[in-house]
Amino acid sequence: MLGAAIGLLGLGCNVALAADARVAYLPIAFHAESQTIQTTACLQVTERVYPQSAWWENANGNAEAPERAFKAVIAAIKHKDRAALLKLSHPGEGKDVKEFDEQTGALFRQFEAGLELAAVPRGYEFDGLLVYLAKLRFKGETFVAPSMFFDHNDGSFGFLPSRRGQLNHPTYLLVEAWFKATCGPGATGRLTYSTDLTIRRATHRMPVALSGGSSRSLRNPNKAFFLFLTRRR
Repeated sequence: MLGAAIGLLGLGCNVALAADARVAYLPIAFHAESQTIQTTACLQVTERVYPQSAWWENANGNAEAPERAFKAVIAAIKHKDRAALLKLSHPGEGKDVKEFDEQTGALFRQFEAGLELAAVPRGYEFDGLLVYLAKLRFKGETFVAPSMFFDHNDGSFGFLPSRRGQLNHPTYLLVEAWFKATCGPGATGRLTYSTDLTIRRATHRMPVALSGGSSRSLRNPNKAFFLFLTRRR
């Protein structure tokens, strides 16, 4: 349902909308043909948490780069501003003009038909990517969908509207596996994290270095992200 919307849109927050951030660990599930297997692996992310209010409509100028990027994309979609959305998107998204127009056109039509952005309570940063989990409403139904951005390493973020753009980032597939697992937030509406005990028991810690933004992450320990694994005895 609303396939293009799935590609669109995953602590306290002060008045200036500088979201508090904390380290969280997402348990990774493996999707087999007949079942979903919960593994002992988990991905380290930075979680950003927001109020239930429509913070993306706030005109406050003190918002940080992730919030500014999300606000600008939502405004461009609501105004059906293709040029603005192309400028806000990752450069690679505009290379296939036909696909970009199909994706953005679908988004424009869905919002025009009554799709509502109800809340955006959380965002996750990992390996040069930023993913917001948004609650959407359409014809009385509410569902959650991810919105993905690429960190340009210069303080700005580029929107990734297409599914193809998401699949180019293997780390995103790990987060998607967590989200879609039978015990994950996509199915239950509840957030599930690996515990501190799981992290302490991990036998392997692997630096994440898959997407373009991760080279900076590895040079800067404060922006490094890791995959934790526990060998079964």
